[in-house]
Amino acid sequence: MRLPRLTELALLCCLALLTLSCSPSRQGGDLLVTLLTDGSERSILVPASTSVSSLLEQADVVLGPLDRIEPPLTTMLLDDTRITIVRVLEEERCQRHPIPFRVVGPGETASGATQRVQTGLPGEEERCHRIRFEDGIERDRVETSRVVIREAVDEVWQEDTLTEVEPLSFPGTLVWLSGGNAWLARGNSDRLRQLTQDGKLDGRVLSLSADGNRLLYTRKQVEERNNSGGNALWLIQDLDNPSNIVRLLPENVLHAGWRPGSAVEFAYTDSAAKKSVSILRIDPDTGEILSFRELLAPNPEDGAQHAITGFNWSGDGRQLSWVQGASIGIMDMNGNNVSLSSGETGIGNATAPCASHAPVWSPDNRFVAIASPARLDAPSSLSIIDWKGELQVPLVTNVGPCPAPAWAPVRESGLLAHLQARDPDRPVSRAGHELMILDRDGSNQTLLFPDAGQPGLEPQQVVWSSDARLLALIWQEQLWLVDVLSAEAWPFPFSGDVSRIEWSR
Repeated sequence: MRLPRLTELALLCCLALLTLSCSPSRQGGDLLVTLLTDGSERSILVPASTSVSSLLEQADVVLGPLDRIEPPLTTMLLDDTRITIVRVLEEERCQRHPIPFRVVGPGETASGATQRVQTGLPGEEERCHRIRFEDGIERDRVETSRVVIREAVDEVWQEDTLTEVEPLSFPGTLVWLSGGNAWLARGNSDRLRQLTQDGKLDGRVLSLSADGNRLLYTRKQVEERNNSGGNALWLIQDLDNPSNIVRLLPENVLHAGWRPGSAVEFAYTDSAAKKSVSILRIDPDTGEILSFRELLAPNPEDGAQHAITGFNWSGDGRQLSWVQGASIGIMDMNGNNVSLSSGETGIGNATAPCASHAPVWSPDNRFVAIASPARLDAPSSLSIIDWKGELQVPLVTNVGPCPAPAWAPVRESGLLAHLQARDPDRPVSRAGHELMILDRDGSNQTLLFPDAGQPGLEPQQVVWSSDARLLALIWQEQLWLVDVLSAEAWPFPFSGDVSRIEWSR
């Protein structure tokens, strides 16, 4: 019976020795305190008459500006005091959220059938919160701001007995980009068709053939593995049968456009071939390349390796105006180049809001309209230039960095539309732009849209109808048609979240 008793005593002694060996060695008058911080617990020996702040200095512990400590820093320590530090962080986080649209209509009071007269579109808002974390755990979240990025558009229903929405009539074929999809209307706003469904058009390219039957567009490749956010070029072969589409070979396309008068030949630029414009002739049924050639722009004088980001065909399809960084020029189908500007001037300045807008051709293919300079620190003037260098006529001064001129397609009209910045000395301004129209000699400048006091237009390229009677533009993210003679404007029914427009002639 004595042996088990001795064994029990021996075990107790071993445990006591082990406990002493794991504790700091205490001297006479030392205090043993415990520090809890950063997820760990430490036992520390400190001399008597030590404050909490002195302990932290000894332990190399730094407090953050929001950290909490108990007991306070000035407290004098006692034996077995526990000091607890709670790490506190605050950060601002912002997220975008959809704003649901309302459905407006007669509801249960309707006496008969109803019809939708306006398609609802969700809006978007950005909410910012200040979030408080304690030891890595979220403890508090306070909303600090809420900004509406895009207002929701109500979905409107009405009884069939009510007056219907008056349709808009127009010549030719309109195609526009809305919410990442292409839409089509021919001759009348009642004849709408959604051409794509996946919402992945990136807006780089939306080019309608002159006959209004074929459409080039670029689509994001985000679904593909190891993709860096590029795009691919696609062709809808027949807009009356939009399911008949072909993927073409070009990728990472910056700009593309049909050659005038052709529905099988187009030019494009991409991010890989910085100095060239490629011209493809394709089989429209299969997308097979029938011919390919490259036209090279000259080396820029500043040596910068900018890509050709935009071009415009002359009406006869024999020449291209191009923009490359801060340089602009004209090339023909034999590769001959005429430089119009370089260096610090030119509508192609990479810092300008309309950096991809190349000079636009007059209907007689003799003149181009150009803005110069197009720097963020200098106002622009709008001029027309005889591309052969024989004549240059200044039209408007101080138009802002994004005049985006557009010639009326009818030669006899002689009209030129452009955007006028309301605050031309500040390129990034909420004041926006106004749509102006003038004669080719700069006379009779007239404000068309919007009226004074209304929100301005965002930078964009407006487009003409084939009869030079109407202009199509984007205002408040909706497609609008403006009558050139009366300045009367109409919103296009069922359009919203519009980002680009094409109009066949």
